[in-house]
Amino acid sequence: MRRTIATVAMSGWLLVGCGGDDSASDPGGTEASAVLRPAEDVRSEEQQARYVTHTINESVEVVNGVFVMVTSMTVTTDDESGFLNVSARVENRATVEGNVPEFSIACSGNDETGGWMADSTLELYADLPGESFDDGVVVLTLPGDGRYGEPVPECVGPAYLVVSYNSMDDDSIHAWQIDDSLRVALNDAAAAGVGLTPD
Repeated sequence: MRRTIATVAMSGWLLVGCGGDDSASDPGGTEASAVLRPAEDVRSEEQQARYVTHTINESVEVVNGVFVMVTSMTVTTDDESGFLNVSARVENRATVEGNVPEFSIACSGNDETGGWMADSTLELYADLPGESFDDGVVVLTLPGDGRYGEPVPECVGPAYLVVSYNSMDDDSIHAWQIDDSLRVALNDAAAAGVGLTPD
């Protein structure tokens, strides 16, 4: 009999607890009043928040005495897609050896960056002796353009030229916004060649 009474009493306590405050019934916040937004928009804003943006012909210290100045951006095409041609000067004002940093295209909401072509006259990652400079043109491809004849993801704007040493893993990335007419030209060239896929 004692065991039966204990069971009934505990059951009654559980019933009271379940009928109490409803605020604990939604631990995941699924009933929150906040307006949900497209994930692509959120990713894009988080991506851009990491960018330190600059303008053409501005000399920027990327790291430890290595400065980059972007002087122009243009688009050229071939039968498959388009290329962003970036004219730049990299200066190592330090007394110790450095390296030319990485240049790449970043499209809004896309975690991947584009590649670069071997015929670039400014060689990425090349050694840069202390108190020296190098300049030339870096030829860049859109993210996802592996030059294998496969469709390329559409580059959504705003798009940026990004310069860093650890690609998108850096806490802050130096960036130059790519004019929207150039971004459209890159997409049009890819669409006419290998084709575009929605990003």
